[in-house]
Amino acid sequence: MNKDSTFFVAIDTSYSFASIALFDRETVCYHHIIPEKHSHTKSLPLALKAGWDSLGISAKDIACIGINQGPGSFTGLRVGASLVKGLCFSQDIPLIAIDGPQAYADHLYETHRETYTDVFLLLNARKNNYYFASRRHQDEEASPSQFASMDEIQRQIDLCERPLVYINEDQMTPSKVMHAVHFEKTLRRRFDRQQFTDILTFEPNYLINNYQKKA
Repeated sequence: MNKDSTFFVAIDTSYSFASIALFDRETVCYHHIIPEKHSHTKSLPLALKAGWDSLGISAKDIACIGINQGPGSFTGLRVGASLVKGLCFSQDIPLIAIDGPQAYADHLYETHRETYTDVFLLLNARKNNYYFASRRHQDEEASPSQFASMDEIQRQIDLCERPLVYINEDQMTPSKVMHAVHFEKTLRRRFDRQQFTDILTFEPNYLINNYQKKA
């Protein structure tokens, strides 16, 4: 890693469409949602190059790459993981694997904290089960994503004064779903703490695998 690198890359391939974002130390510089579903293999490298070209940067300018580690789409996560592992390894760029629901819950809380006391981010795991992360008013960060039934989650929601419940559905239009640009603060915070992920051993948290384990 170049010590003078100043840009962060965030990638989310956990849905049927993908998204990327580029940040510097202070602001979002570029973000793009790829609207074509199931086109990760073809579109993601092109979108990433377009982002770098628009800012006039290259791999040497990248401080780290953050990717949604899931849970999420098996195919999407696999394609994203292969891309970033190859890029990080070949260009000596640190990798940060991000718990998607946890990061999105943090973003929602920090955005709506004046209105809501607590935030619950849910990802449908079928049969009335969900992966979820929650950010409570007394906590500094959201909880890591967990698997639970809607009844179990509802009992926690009922204990909150003014909860915000957000269900992130793959069937929603791309503009309505949480995406890579919302990793901004989490990625910078993890980078400052040097919480990097081992490139060689990194594996995504596939939705289908975890669902089968819990069934």
